Amino acid sequence: MDIKQLISILQGETEVYDQMLELCREETKVLVAGNVARLDEIVKTQTNLIKQVGIYEMQRVECVSRIADELHLEADKITVSTLTEKLDEHEASALKLIEKHLSAVLVEFKDLNEMNSQLIKNSIDFIDYTLGLLLDAAEEINYDAGGKTHKVQINPAMLDQKV
Repeated sequence: MDIKQLISILQGETEVYDQMLELCREETKVLVAGNVARLDEIVKTQTNLIKQVGIYEMQRVECVSRIADELHLEADKITVSTLTEKLDEHEASALKLIEKHLSAVLVEFKDLNEMNSQLIKNSIDFIDYTLGLLLDAAEEINYDAGGKTHKVQINPAMLDQKV
């Protein structure tokens, strides 16, 4: 049976998720500090790690499919619980340990991603608010032919430039 290969694949995938979790923790600090250059580096690294997870996932699906064929089960019905029932104690223990660690990492990763998303949303809201203040202040007072004043909106395009 391909259990050893499945365990190896899951260990590799877990290591990548551990790296992503560390990056996500750093991302929180970087977002709070406003370090855009480091944030860009983190996003690029995360993109590469996501590609690695995708490769591991394809390998995992293929491996589970082979195991399912050997056990005469449907691949989409196989869980760690169903596998551990059919494994020796050592393999079952290793598989359960990986599942427990991976589950904990994914829960923390999800929580950090939600917090980082909120930090980004707050930053965008603040930028929108600041731009609104700038645009409100960007009015000139002009006089018409009768000497009466009226406000003229300055073109906001001057603020729509990348610096």
